[in-house]
Amino acid sequence: MVFGFVGYFLRRHGFDLGIVILAYVLGPIFERSVRQSLAISDGDPTIFLHSYLSTGFAIVAVGLLIAGLWPKKKKAAG
Repeated sequence: MVFGFVGYFLRRHGFDLGIVILAYVLGPIFERSVRQSLAISDGDPTIFLHSYLSTGFAIVAVGLLIAGLWPKKKKAAG
């Protein structure tokens, strides 16, 4: 029932439910990889920003996260 209410709330406010499902599936995999990386670096989070490529991916990921959380606007009929 909780997921039903969450889904209703998100759909009512124009959020894309595909992103929510994708995050639900890929979240544990991502979390495990982040934990492994932090264990290798002794807890130093700058391991994710050591190269220009990884910094670029981090910036793109943050941008996509913000864009995914932004609700879609409905077009007015007319």
